[in-house]
Amino acid sequence: MRTRAAQLSLSDQIRQVLPEGGFTVMPRTGALIREPLLVRSSGCEDIRKKLPILDTEIELYLRPKVQWDWGDGSTDIWPGNITRGVHTYLRPGRHLITMSCTWSGQYRIPDSPWEEIPEGIISNAYRQVEIYRAQVFFTE
Repeated sequence: MRTRAAQLSLSDQIRQVLPEGGFTVMPRTGALIREPLLVRSSGCEDIRKKLPILDTEIELYLRPKVQWDWGDGSTDIWPGNITRGVHTYLRPGRHLITMSCTWSGQYRIPDSPWEEIPEGIISNAYRQVEIYRAQVFFTE
């Protein structure tokens, strides 16, 4: 008895080629209120790939949109080609930053027009930051 290996769907193959998104913050140990926290994202850039499906090759072009939830009630949306930014917190405490990379794009098989891939594939990255209140001391 022969069994066929399961073929991955196009959406499953697309998920496999997506880079793992992430981000870093500076200063790494946290920031002071009313001072900028520097953010650098990675893994959410345009992608061009060719995927083998059955007996053909599908050309794929994906564009990301990066949405930030800063954990303080504010959000931002960046196009995928922006990798650096800042956020300023107004209250001290721990804040969970969420970076959501939403992918859309196009695909085509050889000798065919491009077809749209609607938004819907999302990858997330998380990081908790501590925001401090500056300690002020008066001396003579």
